[in-house]
Amino acid sequence: MGQSIENQKVAILLATGFDERSFLSLQKTLRNAGAFVRMVSVDAGLVTSWQGTQWGHNYAVDTPINQALSADFSICVIPGGERSTDKLFLSAHTKRFVGGFLAASKPVIAVDEAIDMVGRLGVDHIDSLYPLRQDEIEAGLDMDQVVDKMLDEALAHAPAGDIADQAA
Repeated sequence: MGQSIENQKVAILLATGFDERSFLSLQKTLRNAGAFVRMVSVDAGLVTSWQGTQWGHNYAVDTPINQALSADFSICVIPGGERSTDKLFLSAHTKRFVGGFLAASKPVIAVDEAIDMVGRLGVDHIDSLYPLRQDEIEAGLDMDQVVDKMLDEALAHAPAGDIADQAA
């Protein structure tokens, strides 16, 4: 099908303690592919990353999760990080937000610990969940190829006019 991530609005779902390395790799790849990347978080204002064995940098949150709607985005990306995914799991807004993507067959890319967190949310329709491992990202992930595959699969599962309208 060859859908492109260019000009798509992508939500990166974060909480304090997210893995900075996977976040930066994904953010750079998405931006280089032409996506509009927005950070959505349970934390207001700033969110702090985890870098190896210590706290990393602070990043500005674009949209608090309690104000975010899955309908406003084409794709959701959830970086790994045990602290982050534990905090996300505790928020009812995470289930609502991620569940909205999955119910609409929109792609959700989950990295490392985020894969398990999405499974623990108890949301239905996980056909559009795409797990990634940090080593895949570090190996030079071609995000356009990954998104092409995800959108092709999502379009095959989506109700007529749903994600196709957003992917066009």
